[in-house]
Amino acid sequence: MKQKAKILQKISLGITAGFLISLVLSLPAQSQQRPLVVLQESELNNQSFYDAWIEFKDKGVRNLEDWLDTEAQRPKKSLFVQWEIQESWTQASIRGISAVDNKTCWISGSLGTVARTIDGGKTWTASRIPGNEELDFRDIEAFDENTAIVLSAGRPAMIFKTLDGGATWEEKYSNQTEGIFFDAMAFWNKDTGIAVSDQIDGHFFLIRTFDAGENWEEIPMENCPIALKNEAGFAASGTCLTVQGEGHVWFGTGGAAARIHHSNDWGKTWIAHETPLLSGLPSQGIFSIAFKDIDNGIIVGGDYRDPENRNLCTAITGDGGKTWTTISENSVRGYRSCVMFVPGTPSTYIAIGRGGSDITIDDGNNWNPLNNDGYFCLSIEKTGKVGWAAGADGRIAKLILLKQLKGLIGDSPHFFDKKVGTVPY
Repeated sequence: MKQKAKILQKISLGITAGFLISLVLSLPAQSQQRPLVVLQESELNNQSFYDAWIEFKDKGVRNLEDWLDTEAQRPKKSLFVQWEIQESWTQASIRGISAVDNKTCWISGSLGTVARTIDGGKTWTASRIPGNEELDFRDIEAFDENTAIVLSAGRPAMIFKTLDGGATWEEKYSNQTEGIFFDAMAFWNKDTGIAVSDQIDGHFFLIRTFDAGENWEEIPMENCPIALKNEAGFAASGTCLTVQGEGHVWFGTGGAAARIHHSNDWGKTWIAHETPLLSGLPSQGIFSIAFKDIDNGIIVGGDYRDPENRNLCTAITGDGGKTWTTISENSVRGYRSCVMFVPGTPSTYIAIGRGGSDITIDDGNNWNPLNNDGYFCLSIEKTGKVGWAAGADGRIAKLILLKQLKGLIGDSPHFFDKKVGTVPY
């Protein structure tokens, strides 16, 4: 272990200005629990890495992962995250984000803001929906570089769709009912989606589409979940609602109670489950939910008015949301507004909020700091290679994720050369 510490110390000394990265290593521990060592927001220069590399290469070890495996078994999956802060072009508060692939991402937010990139974030093209410049677009769902659906939150609640990359938009839904306030929408596939609003007349209000957002039907109020007095959703990141499998959908609430509402039949019928997350005040509750399958999921939240409060900010489930277990130690570092599962990994999630971001590689049982920059929303494209985070004042960052360290280290000392991005994730 002393030798490992020596190598890691040498590596960590090679910090230079440049692109920011976080290297997450799962080291063997004497106990059953395997802690993470996180080298945060650093770049290893060639000389310092070369010195460390030579030291253990001379022992006949070909790469860092094999070297760590010499003394004990450890998880075979590690995660390398490179953050690229992208140039801001707007002062809007960005709450909706949808990553399509490693080149394409759409965002939405206040002041009628909608934009997309089709070159990996090098450039962003803003799109305006004429006559709707004051709407607050709290969620967006993108299907390719040309097709996206955007949802506004408050009255009037509206849905627009584009088929030409945002050049033109068509109104697909509008609701002027008093109390309407959409929090999020999600799609099982390109045709079938659902959106949830805060309660109206004692029931949460939900709408569905079965034709790719061309038409939306309102679920009969008597079939919608009954809401407690002062129970509401949060439109902080467009992720208080999520879907999985064939017809499973969950949404989380806060205020009077932090509950999970679940349907397994495309929203026709619902059942509510209690959770242990912080609640009781309008600023407290479940802000985001993510499932990797129909059984295993994570909720995050807390109190957005007290973002450093770590009490009851995250919980995990292994039974589809029926019961939830609070993570009190090694938890996220306070209020978090978004959590996302990293596709292609067995158990990795990233949670973000105005106080920073955290990562878990064991289904939420243990979390480690990833970054201290504040964001509201996060989206990771379906292969798990690239994601984007966004937040206040138009702040956007791109995440490049590499699933394994193995193979990244060869005879060359250029470990953190820009070419590292070409290594398969």
